[in-house]
Amino acid sequence: MNNIYIETTIPSFYYTSRTDVQSMAMKEWTQEWWNEYAPTYNLYSNS
Repeated sequence: MNNIYIETTIPSFYYTSRTDVQSMAMKEWTQEWWNEYAPTYNLYSNS
């Protein structure tokens, strides 16, 4: 399994409450990626 570094803004896109078109698109894309591809990687982030 490959490792992927997740920049801290990525989870914020997943949970954003903004309603502008760009933010909603980023939220949708992020959630799709997270649900479909994240389980196939070792994810990590520095906090």
